[in-house]
Amino acid sequence: MSTRILAVAALASTSALAATPLKLAGNFAGNDFFSGFRVNSSSIDTNNQGNIHYVDSNTAMSGSSPLAFVNSAGNVILRADNTTNDPNPGPESTFGRNTVMMISNSPIDIGTLVVANLAHIPFGCSVWPAFWTLDASTQSDVGGEIDIIETVNLVTQNQYSLHTRSGCTLSNSSSFPHSGTELQTNCDGVDFNVTGNQGCVIEEPAQNSVGQNFAGGAYALYWSTNGIQIWFFPTASIPSDLQNNSPDPTSWPTPSASYPADTCDPNTFFVPQEIIFDIDICGVFAGAPAVFNATCPNMGSCTDLIGTASNYNNAYWEINYVKTFTATGASANTTASASGAGASSTGGSSSSSGNGSGAAALELGSKGIFAVVGTMLAGAVALVL
Repeated sequence: MSTRILAVAALASTSALAATPLKLAGNFAGNDFFSGFRVNSSSIDTNNQGNIHYVDSNTAMSGSSPLAFVNSAGNVILRADNTTNDPNPGPESTFGRNTVMMISNSPIDIGTLVVANLAHIPFGCSVWPAFWTLDASTQSDVGGEIDIIETVNLVTQNQYSLHTRSGCTLSNSSSFPHSGTELQTNCDGVDFNVTGNQGCVIEEPAQNSVGQNFAGGAYALYWSTNGIQIWFFPTASIPSDLQNNSPDPTSWPTPSASYPADTCDPNTFFVPQEIIFDIDICGVFAGAPAVFNATCPNMGSCTDLIGTASNYNNAYWEINYVKTFTATGASANTTASASGAGASSTGGSSSSSGNGSGAAALELGSKGIFAVVGTMLAGAVALVL
């Protein structure tokens, strides 16, 4: 604890001075991605009621149609099964589609910049992808959750959110501004009775920041003593200092989302975080009738789609890289090994999936359920019409 306090104090003492570019701490691309991230244990999604099986490493990374692999372009593919049809379709079906969750092997801490450069984000009616961080110790919102990318169905604008224990709120600070639209300001994600676990939500202002017309770009999370900031950069707008691995977030344009420390101290409400990619299906967000019908009208219910494999041809992440930056660089916890491990190069972006089976054992924890009640549900509908 004392080491972390000293590190925070050092960061705070320099925050008022001219910023020094951060240094590369981890670079996870191609096969090296699988040395920095692990496949979650086999599980079902009980907290979000998603109609999926998160498969284990052996299922995800083997066979003729893996769910996690490196394609011929050298990019990481993480996908939902798009080859297996429900063998017993109908109202009594218990079919759950295989999908994958990837978790960073080492947590990040305050003072870290995380960047994901993406060629493709999962989309499609019933699809619920997320790129997020979560309390690495309890794997719950008690130690904080940061949703960097979270979207559903055919929505075209990303939403950012924090989920914390009681006491953290989103304030509109002129000294710590953001360009996005505030949808919910109470970040409490532990007491479901407060906001329905919506968290404090900001909508990305850019159209096609997710969805079928997403054309590539980078999402960047900077977790500092001043607060939490998130940017979306289309590929042509990625800052040159980031491309040169010497980023200075203080020189970047106004972030899409920012959560200032004066009403949500990141050192109080957040503990070291794991970085997570996942793909869920239906459940309490994508499957909520008002949310589903907003972008997928006249298609019945969300669960009507689960059994047909071709509905998930676009349910995949294509990751150019994930990088982490800190003040000290490679001495930080999150580093990639020089030689990659795990998935071999196979197939292309359109290759596919697992085997439609697999039982539940463990689950990582609760994903933020922020579109099922109150203002967020109304907001989700309004945003996509």
